[in-house]
Amino acid sequence: MVKSRKDVLILLKVLEDMLENLGATEYQGLIAGEGYLVYEPKKNLYLSQGKSESMLKEKGDSSQHEISVEEFIPKLLAAKTKEEAQLIIPQRLKKAILLEIASVLSVHVQKNDTKEIISYKIIESIVGTKLRSKAIKDTELRKKRMDF
Repeated sequence: MVKSRKDVLILLKVLEDMLENLGATEYQGLIAGEGYLVYEPKKNLYLSQGKSESMLKEKGDSSQHEISVEEFIPKLLAAKTKEEAQLIIPQRLKKAILLEIASVLSVHVQKNDTKEIISYKIIESIVGTKLRSKAIKDTELRKKRMDF
């Protein structure tokens, strides 16, 4: 059930990304009604409750509030620029949580990486890949002939 306009936008972004990755025959099959889309949940998409919850607490102005890891993943996937993605990841987030987010998103990091490096790798892997892919798709490979 759709809860908000924001959820609809995230869902449409996921569908757009999925449709861009379809082959021509798969795409035509969907249009012709010969195929359908199937939802399959990703393994370990979200962190388990328990130990992670205590690590997600962030100290604010004399009060503590929890940060949900589930908030980061769709927002990071929906980010269009690296700067936008940097604003999504808080600076006070603990290294252990960044490592878990990286593992959920299948981003290769090492245990000895700093928080800044882990954050950079997550952003580069998620947003940088999209930007490079878009740049390649938008590049005109054929030179336009100038006939005078």
